[in-house]
Amino acid sequence: MKTRKSISWSALFIALALFSCNDDDDDTTNPAETPNLVEVVSYNSPQNLNENRSNPERASLDSPEEFYEFTFTVPEGANSAKMSFVSMSSISNDWLFAPRGSGINIFNNDGAAITGDITNQILLWDAGTEEENEATRGGGSPELRADDDNANVRVVEADVSEYLKAEITNYNASNRTFTLRIENLRGEFADPDPIRISPGVLVVHNDNNPFFTEGAADRGDGLQLLAERGNFSELLESLNAELNK
Repeated sequence: MKTRKSISWSALFIALALFSCNDDDDDTTNPAETPNLVEVVSYNSPQNLNENRSNPERASLDSPEEFYEFTFTVPEGANSAKMSFVSMSSISNDWLFAPRGSGINIFNNDGAAITGDITNQILLWDAGTEEENEATRGGGSPELRADDDNANVRVVEADVSEYLKAEITNYNASNRTFTLRIENLRGEFADPDPIRISPGVLVVHNDNNPFFTEGAADRGDGLQLLAERGNFSELLESLNAELNK
């Protein structure tokens, strides 16, 4: 039987405001000004997963067919915005599941909501913050931990379809709310390639690269804690600060 992880999530929402002004001299209109972040949602609770492995209330997806299911909302006027989410691949030193920086379209050019399987748009990334070493995964052997000799965020695998399934399962047009489901397909005891998926953060955004930039070093906005410990609290704080500025 598939197991749904209880979701303790927080969302902050802002409506997009469009501004225009007329120039008395040439009667032209300035381009619309829009914020980058439209919505920030965390799914499940932040924990240092790799340092709390015996906790029966662990929030991660540990077993095959366990899944997160949660909602996010896109306000009127934001059909061109994209969606991105990020979770740690917890049996690693600093690997993450996320789409490319351009994000995932949630409306098509005709304004129709896009639902269905989006797994082929999710990749496995190396955050470039800690050297990959099985002996130091999960906070073990801290004296052996080392900085990554390549500090840039980079793709580990472009096809994660054997590890997880990500699907927009529903769109409610009355309140412009989507439902996203993220499911673990392998579990932490699979051999090879065990998979454990941490809680994470989803954003609806206008600009590219809401979490990181491929080929560049971590920005220091909290992604490292998520990438190395599965704890999104610092990243969520940074994103909410941007949302509310």
